[in-house]
Amino acid sequence: MPAEADPLSIALLDAEGGVLAVYTFRQAFTAGRAPDNMIVVDDDGVSRHHVEVRPAAGRWRIRDLGSANGVFIDDRRIENEEELVLPAHVALGGSGAWLRITRLPTASASAPAERAGSSAVGAPAGYSGSEPAPQRPLTADPATAFRAEGEGSAATAGRRTSGAPADPGSGIVQAHGGPFAEILAVTVLAPDGSLMTTFELTGSFSVGRAPDNTIVLDDAAVSRRHLEVSKRGVGWQVIDLGSANGVYLNDALIERAAELPFPAAILVGRSGICLQITRSSPAQESSQVALPAPVSAVPQSDHARPGSGKVQSRAPEDIKARLLDEAEAEDSGEYTRIVRRIIREDRVIRKKSYRKVIWVLGVLFGLSICLASYQQFALANTRRLALELFHDIKTLEVSLGQAEIGLEESADTLAKTIAAISSERLRVADEQLKAEREKIAAEQKRMVQERQRLAAMKTKYRQYVEEANSLRLRFPGKRYEEDLIARVASELGESELELPDEFVSEVRKYIKYWQGGSRMQKAIENMEQNNYLPVVAGALKKHGLPLYFIYLPLQESNYDTQSIGPQTRFGIAKGAWQLLPATAQEYGIATGPLADVAAYDDQDARFDFRQATQAGVKYLKRIYSREAQASGLLVMASYNYGDTRVRKMIREMPDDPRERNFWKLTKQYQLPKETHDYVFYILSAAVIGEDPPHFGFKFSPPLLMVAADGQQESNTGRQKGRRQ
Repeated sequence: MPAEADPLSIALLDAEGGVLAVYTFRQAFTAGRAPDNMIVVDDDGVSRHHVEVRPAAGRWRIRDLGSANGVFIDDRRIENEEELVLPAHVALGGSGAWLRITRLPTASASAPAERAGSSAVGAPAGYSGSEPAPQRPLTADPATAFRAEGEGSAATAGRRTSGAPADPGSGIVQAHGGPFAEILAVTVLAPDGSLMTTFELTGSFSVGRAPDNTIVLDDAAVSRRHLEVSKRGVGWQVIDLGSANGVYLNDALIERAAELPFPAAILVGRSGICLQITRSSPAQESSQVALPAPVSAVPQSDHARPGSGKVQSRAPEDIKARLLDEAEAEDSGEYTRIVRRIIREDRVIRKKSYRKVIWVLGVLFGLSICLASYQQFALANTRRLALELFHDIKTLEVSLGQAEIGLEESADTLAKTIAAISSERLRVADEQLKAEREKIAAEQKRMVQERQRLAAMKTKYRQYVEEANSLRLRFPGKRYEEDLIARVASELGESELELPDEFVSEVRKYIKYWQGGSRMQKAIENMEQNNYLPVVAGALKKHGLPLYFIYLPLQESNYDTQSIGPQTRFGIAKGAWQLLPATAQEYGIATGPLADVAAYDDQDARFDFRQATQAGVKYLKRIYSREAQASGLLVMASYNYGDTRVRKMIREMPDDPRERNFWKLTKQYQLPKETHDYVFYILSAAVIGEDPPHFGFKFSPPLLMVAADGQQESNTGRQKGRRQ
């Protein structure tokens, strides 16, 4: 085992060298202005926590706790921490207060000092060393200490101070209270009977919670100024200073003041802290270094009485048993009965409080279960309503799309018929042509009304989704990006309420791909510089398609109108929309003489952005309204792979918007990697376009610009209407 450091004797001295207090320590202690220090020095020149002294490997070390004015040993300021060479004089900054630190002797102190001119260890200031030094008892608790205040305070007035011996050779020290002052030995015991600290006092002293008391007890049951012990003639008295919980002397509650017999046991209110007080003289004290025996923290009826001359000790377990036992002991004193009654009353109050707490917790638990059940029911019901409405929306979109395609074909047929009639000069009744035109106009009007109903259904669906999301528990940090991804997927015809768990993480993976290069930034800049966005957005709006399809040409060609694809068995795709020759011709686009050559041809209309956009959007509308069943992700997959495997997979799925979507396709079939990448690159680009700065891009949200342009056109139209 490591060697123990010798116990220390510490004298707190003022600027004139007067002893303010004496301490003994076996373990670490601190000194400073704050009341939680073991040595309290009430001086503005002392920091709140000024210095620490601690044992280490059988020696003592001293450390400056970051004080403002420093720590000085024999007029030398220490840097941070160093070994403490004993004896030592430690000055606390420029306050004038200082500590005289010496080793505490463990043998009799009655023998005279053997070295001439040296003071005995632990002797008070001014002691010459030629006579036996008066010693103070070594406390049993390793951390024992008491608090000291500045000179002139209540804390200083009653403490034993230094002075010259009244009679050479007598060993009796003259105190400020008189030449032969009595010494009171005060032992402070915790509620469990353990020793807290010991004091030697030569005059009146006070006890309380306030830091200006001689003995400071930091306990809520102790009043700020609780009691005082003072000299009264040749005897002593204890005075209750108006405490809230009273003062008990040898089990008896005192009214205002009472004569103090010795030895005496004083209980400080209901705190359980006991002061054990005995009387001795300086001559008796100088004879030996004593270890005080542990004494019961709670005085019982058989404790010291006036004239009894002794104090009975009890173990903490015995005290606890006497106080908590159901049956009261026959020898219980008045104080014990009072404490037992207080404990019983407190138990009753606590039981009632516990019952109330348990009842309240039970009610809250029941309400929590009901709330959780209702929340789950509401979430399930809202989700069901939202999904039903979503599928109704898709069904209506498919129906409207097919009707609009049929209407466009009817209008084209009517236009061709009128042209044929005019060229061949055939006579047809004007009534028939008029009726056909009215039929087409009525159908167009119905389409507008259905579109309005579709918009209302989508608004209602969004309300359902927001209500369902409010009933879910999610982390706020991830919620924003999840909401962006879900919103884009919903606008592309996929219900966010049916998103697979791995979908969000997959989209985030492709967002990182975009973030790893400059392709998207350059493509958006190309689109903005050439003003392509209004052309694409206008065509998509006209055909009732999701505006997120503006990112399809970005993936196809980076909005490069002169882009030329590789040779395939279906021909060479060209232009910003990468249309194949057959697809271009099907939608009225001339391909030019170099259609099968990987070269630019100014006669090929696929290189004309406006014509190519009209053809590309019509192609998307046909896929969207027929085989894709209003699923934007299926449209992307079909556009990428044309009339081959993917289109065949889609056609083999049930002809129902509820069963034909991208999630069902990925579960039933293994998509080609090219198609999988194609779909998720477009989808992730659409998510980035909702809030580019959030993802680290330096361009404005494209669809926000489209909305602003639309609002400006609407305002311009209203102004023209007013002028007309």
